[in-house]
Amino acid sequence: MRASHRRAFFFAAAAALWAGPWPVSAGLGPDAFPPMGELLGEEAPDLPTRPLGGLRDALVEPPSFEKGLRGLRSDSPAVQRSAVRSLARPGNARAVPYLGALLIRSDADARVRLAAAHALGRVGDWRGLEFLRQGSEDPDPNVRFAAALSLGKLRGNDAVALLEGSVMRDGHWWVRYAGAIALGEARNPAAVPALAKALDDDPQWQVRQQAARSLGEYRSRTAMDALGRGLRDSDPAVRYASARELGAFGGLDSVALLQDATELEREELPRARMGASIKQLVSAEEP
Repeated sequence: MRASHRRAFFFAAAAALWAGPWPVSAGLGPDAFPPMGELLGEEAPDLPTRPLGGLRDALVEPPSFEKGLRGLRSDSPAVQRSAVRSLARPGNARAVPYLGALLIRSDADARVRLAAAHALGRVGDWRGLEFLRQGSEDPDPNVRFAAALSLGKLRGNDAVALLEGSVMRDGHWWVRYAGAIALGEARNPAAVPALAKALDDDPQWQVRQQAARSLGEYRSRTAMDALGRGLRDSDPAVRYASARELGAFGGLDSVALLQDATELEREELPRARMGASIKQLVSAEEP
């Protein structure tokens, strides 16, 4: 993608870009960001375990565990994916070995493996770690993408180590982008060095931008210093992200980083964001 096209979008839609948890693609083309909804699908809400009074026929019992297992054994990928979704309930630890076995089956449909990787994240049980480790090495980058996101739901040091290792070194930038999201969602201080490295070194601006956003989840000196370096990134979207996150840090050190960067900034929107963050920080310091 040409830099001029990216810059035109950035100035036209930055507000939308930052409004939600995922970047919004509008005018950047189909390859600007991973298609989250297409890859992961829309998840149906969990149904209650018993009908509510007065709504006897409006709600149905959720599929039984045994029915879900039968669906996993189906020859139909569509039936298998439906069964995976029925088992992907938070805390449903007994489903982990069955979902994990499906994830690591090399003869399973790639869409089924992706669904299983995503489901392990929804379950959120530490027993899924080894399966997700193997999923992060799947030959299909979409499966690796889903496995990376799910590792962030586990949050432990072992999950962070996997993200820092194979995921953030993956050859496909979608996977590294998912890894940057996951390292932020992990809420684990051990994730900060990997995010700082991604912000400093990743060749893809989308990954660097997401690394900056994820660093905003951590209030540490290392995170602040990395965001300070992000203020001098070659891409305005990354500089904007770094300035935005620094605005929430607090402290005069953040103000100094932003003031220094403002003097060098020539792009309108990152400069305006730097100014807004300085104002936010100074207001927070006032008695």
